[in-house]
Amino acid sequence: MRQPAWRQVRRRVEVISLRWHARLDSDWADRSLPWILAGGLFVLLTGLALARNRMLVHGVDLADYTQAAWNLGQGEPAEMTVRDAQLLEMHGSLAFYGMAWVTRLLPIQTTLLVAQALALAYGVLPLWRLARRVVLLRVGATIALVVAYGLHPVLQNLNLSDFHPEALAVPALLAMSQRGLSGSTVRYAAAAAAAVAVRADIALLVAAFGVMLVARGRRRAGVVTVAAASAWVVASFHVAALGAGNGYAVVTGAYAELGAGFWDVVGELVTNPLATLGRIVRRENFDLALELLLPVAFLPLLSARWLLVLSPWALLVALADVPDEVRTTVLAAPMLPFVVVGATFGLGHLGRPTLERVSVSPRVIGALLLASLTFTVAWSRASPYEHPWGWGGRDAADRARLDAVERIDDDAVVQATDGLLALVARRPRIEVLASSEDLLEDEVDAVLLDVAAVPRDDPLLEGPPPGFTTAYSAEGVLLYLRPGAGQVQER
Repeated sequence: MRQPAWRQVRRRVEVISLRWHARLDSDWADRSLPWILAGGLFVLLTGLALARNRMLVHGVDLADYTQAAWNLGQGEPAEMTVRDAQLLEMHGSLAFYGMAWVTRLLPIQTTLLVAQALALAYGVLPLWRLARRVVLLRVGATIALVVAYGLHPVLQNLNLSDFHPEALAVPALLAMSQRGLSGSTVRYAAAAAAAVAVRADIALLVAAFGVMLVARGRRRAGVVTVAAASAWVVASFHVAALGAGNGYAVVTGAYAELGAGFWDVVGELVTNPLATLGRIVRRENFDLALELLLPVAFLPLLSARWLLVLSPWALLVALADVPDEVRTTVLAAPMLPFVVVGATFGLGHLGRPTLERVSVSPRVIGALLLASLTFTVAWSRASPYEHPWGWGGRDAADRARLDAVERIDDDAVVQATDGLLALVARRPRIEVLASSEDLLEDEVDAVLLDVAAVPRDDPLLEGPPPGFTTAYSAEGVLLYLRPGAGQVQER
């Protein structure tokens, strides 16, 4: 009996798929394809980040890290005056110092954004090795995983949310997972140390991974990991340069409502279990869980042990009072590697073992790709609905912002609205300004305003504060200067 046409087409697709798998399941593919995919992702992420930066779409975080890098380049401590803290006091980000050294030779903001994109793209390499060498997936499933990783909304949004050192931890945690499971002790230790060097409290995730190693039979490596990472966490609460103490754990002031110190916070959580449970199950945390799991089609649930690895960090995030944008980018970044690792093992559980590899059904691969594309379009800031192909241009308002900044002396103390802070960050002191109530009249030399960023009835829109003159006014940009702090616009 003649088969229906759709079955003939399906049969032909399966034959073609098997032929391509046979060609690609080889050493040359493992040597070349991950680098090609990582290079493509790097170009995509870099292009998007630099185009957004050229449009002057900045936040306070880019200003903070630009100022820290500039100060280090001047031979000064990495002060971040908006946060009134030093870089190491914030999160113990030792890794940032190496990057800051590079910015002595290259433009600061471009270097930071390119380095962030490079780190996120580099995560493709350990993910590929994990899928191919540890889980033994075939090339088709591995490519699907790489696509899901590269298009994940958390990764895309992190890339477009100024600069954050946490992005550097993503490839380090992926490499730690791959090397820890493959038995490479030295490389595993180096990757774990690199992750902890990004920020001190990531040691919680490293310690949890050590417990996983113990459960998988690598007891010595696991016990050493747990001991070293736990000691680093404890030390970070007592040594200012390691950054987790003084209220800086996770995000500055994230637990201020619970208490003034570590034991106050713990006591409040333990003595009020219902309130603690309420904080954990609130809507923001549910939304974050969906944003992490849906783009990988809930595959990590098939290998739930990897969700246990990220549970200490996830608990800290769940209990923290932070803006949703921070929760779904900066704080979600260290969880993303373990979500992707869980998805990799989840595919392995769904696959069918063959002589050399685990074969995953094309339907499962298709479902993963569909979920990845769907939720990238829905949640990513690089969604086609945001028209990213049109990014990179500058309008009259952008040119006015740049013109106003050029009129401020390099050594002036500047107070600016948050979207303009990154433009004036290469100075010893900058301060954020939301309204006239925040104005530090006796301490600043220049006040730079984006009119749309302050209340309409704010006195600053009516004229300069006492002791200042209007130095620039055009396209919704206002600059007030003290005499001698810059150049006044020619009338």
